[in-house]
Amino acid sequence: MGNNSEDVMKVQFPNYFQADSIADDWFVELTDNEKKNWAEIEVAFQKRWPRKKQAKKIAEEYEEDIVKQKLEAEDLAKKEKVAGREVYSYIAWADRMAMAVKGVKLEKTTMNIRQVRKALQNILREKIGTGHVDWNMFLQVV
Repeated sequence: MGNNSEDVMKVQFPNYFQADSIADDWFVELTDNEKKNWAEIEVAFQKRWPRKKQAKKIAEEYEEDIVKQKLEAEDLAKKEKVAGREVYSYIAWADRMAMAVKGVKLEKTTMNIRQVRKALQNILREKIGTGHVDWNMFLQVV
């Protein structure tokens, strides 16, 4: 609802519900006291729909993702959509690797680079060379 005042948010909030939805019914059933100001509405909302804890990957899962991601020779010239933009598959691969590496906080290390580089296609291994000081440099070269 943007930067509207709390009074405006309090009035506009019910307009965001689908008619006769669970949320619409919930709001109608709130007491006047629960609707008196935006803070009370927020408390009631969070009580009815508490935020669920998101399952997060553990370090071993990220490490497994890093080692499992393959980049096949036939994919090197292909393109794929990432966030609505078409990019070469090797760039998308590097982006996925960067996310996995960041998830396990390895971006400033060389851990598993050798193993991942070894699994790359010969042509790519030759192009990217060796001696990368960390994952950031390795993925930049890719």
